Amino acid sequence: MQLLQGKQLSNNLLEDIKVKLSELSEKPRLAIIQIGDEKPSNVYVSIKEKVGKEIGIDIDVYKYQTGDFAFVSSKIEELNDDKTVHGIILQLPTPGSEVKPLLELIDPQKDVDGLTSNSLGKIWHNESQEFLGATPKAIMYAIEHISKSYGESLSEFLTGKNVLVINHNILIGRPLAGRLLNLDATVTLAHSKTKNLEKYLQNADIIVTATGNKIITLQNSSNLKQDVIIIDSGYSIVNGIVTGDVEVEAVQEKASWLTPVPGGIGPLGVAMLMQNTYDAFLSFQDTNHQP
Repeated sequence: MQLLQGKQLSNNLLEDIKVKLSELSEKPRLAIIQIGDEKPSNVYVSIKEKVGKEIGIDIDVYKYQTGDFAFVSSKIEELNDDKTVHGIILQLPTPGSEVKPLLELIDPQKDVDGLTSNSLGKIWHNESQEFLGATPKAIMYAIEHISKSYGESLSEFLTGKNVLVINHNILIGRPLAGRLLNLDATVTLAHSKTKNLEKYLQNADIIVTATGNKIITLQNSSNLKQDVIIIDSGYSIVNGIVTGDVEVEAVQEKASWLTPVPGGIGPLGVAMLMQNTYDAFLSFQDTNHQP
């Protein structure tokens, strides 16, 4: 079993962006809106701030309390109109039920997390200019890295493959499923209410799991196909230790590839957010310099 070292791949991507930005007079600017004070969000935001500073992307964080819907809405509209802001994200997880209407306010050209209906719809319409969110983009990058190790393009590698995605939210599962379908994979979306998950494990050539729970264990690993590829995008803290959805020792004899937690999809996701922000910045520059 090979471990995909997302941290190293992330460092390579970030270094490339840093070099490109060092040659520019203007910097990309990313606005992060955070509602509430949930610990995971605090951790994610601090990592993004640190990485942005290291590579030359300006990051502004706006923190609000739960229930400040009108105030947050006006801030999003203000950021939409601000030509010095190139990307806007609403940091998830967010408490309360006001997330979707707030996401819909974000200008699609600045939706670097790919969570507006506009961005999600373009994925299902197979339009190339959509923003694919940071985590699904990281997962696709990981699969592409694996495909190259077999001497195949991403499209060649995925065509006809059975891919099981255990997550069906708009942050990961749904946009990822659309992208995989566009590349002719056969996709199954599973979730917390899926019955007899073992049946779907048996058929999967590639498994993507992002639940925060132990999904693949010693108890059910016998259901895995030999040489299955497992992309673990789960995240939880157990007894102070960061862990994913997969018991590594349970899949060592079955999996051909595994993304470790920590050090796999997590750092790649941060790099992809920076890449999306850089791409939005370039698009903005092109639009504003057209004759």
